[in-house]
Parts: sequence; structure tokens; C-alpha cells
Amino acid sequence: MMKRETEILKLLKEKSATKQLIYNNTKEAFDELVVCLKAKEKSLTNLLKNELNNVELEFKSNGTFDVQLKVCRRYSFISYAL
Repeated sequence: MMKRETEILKLLKEKSATKQLIYNNTKEAFDELVVCLKAKEKSLTNLLKNELNNVELEFKSNGTFDVQLKVCRRYSFISYAL
């Protein structure tokens, strides 16, 4: 019985380490995406300075893996939610 418990503990440790690695990689990639979206918002705002009364840009972070870049123009609406 002790050998079986040792095997189970070993598998649990491996699975936990794998899950942590996946989480860290996902978080790192998402953080890079957030930086890109913030830069895109800034870039678009600079390009649209003269038209900003008709165009609305909004970057919004709602949590660890929830970010939005909203672009509105009068009757059209585009939202990128990740």
C-alpha cells in the first residue's frame, strides 16, 4: 500500500508542477498581449486626434485574464474581449 501512495504523491507533484508551468506561460503571454493592446490604443488615439469626437477608444482590464479594447464610432461598435 505504501508504494501505491508514493506513486500517487509523485503523480500529484508532477501534475501540480505542470499546471503551474502552464499557468505561468499563459500569464506571461497574456501580459504581453495587454502591453500590445495598450500600445494599439495609444497609437490609434494619436492617429484619430482630429476625429476623436466621433470615435471612442477604451482599454479596460477586468482581471488577470480579462481585457478589452473597445472602438466605437457613432453607430458601429467593435470590442475585442480576451
